[in-house]
Amino acid sequence: MGDYKEGTVASKSSIHDTPRMPMLVDVLMIALAVLAPFAVMSYSSFSYNFIIQSLFWMIHLDSSGFYLQIIPPYAVFTMFPFLLIRLTLPYQMFRYYHGRTTRTRTAAVAILSELTFIAVFILQFVFSLISGGMIFGISLPFPIMMIVGVLLLWRKPIPEVTVPWEGADEPTPWWEEKPQEKTELPADDQPW
Repeated sequence: MGDYKEGTVASKSSIHDTPRMPMLVDVLMIALAVLAPFAVMSYSSFSYNFIIQSLFWMIHLDSSGFYLQIIPPYAVFTMFPFLLIRLTLPYQMFRYYHGRTTRTRTAAVAILSELTFIAVFILQFVFSLISGGMIFGISLPFPIMMIVGVLLLWRKPIPEVTVPWEGADEPTPWWEEKPQEKTELPADDQPW
């Protein structure tokens, strides 16, 4: 009686993973927000150059090879608004995995957090088509943070909180209640 067996359902339960899951998601999403690339750019003048860009680093690929460039601190300061936009998804994921918001709202924030980068790249593409200069460049957004966030929401959702009174009729206030009709008991024609 009371022996713990290794192969029981209770030992394979995900209850033991729940305290670590929010912390792991938080660390992963912050690392992606800060370190993951957000764009792949290609510029062509006489040879093709590819650039993979993050907020803090860039990788240049061209015919001579590739090299990593760390973005200087003063240039990072100019990207501060983009960093704030990218940090909205880790914050929303933190809120979701701590039970403070819904999965739908978190998925919407995942899409909206990358939408600004997509809008910037669309504007850049339109401007390069209008200017028609010697150098033609194309930038493609690389929404890896959004993809990872949506996959986490899809594959590792938290249990939805169910309210015991969900679906029950709401009681009406006393001032809106209809007065109940009093039914009189059948009277005997007796004097007492």
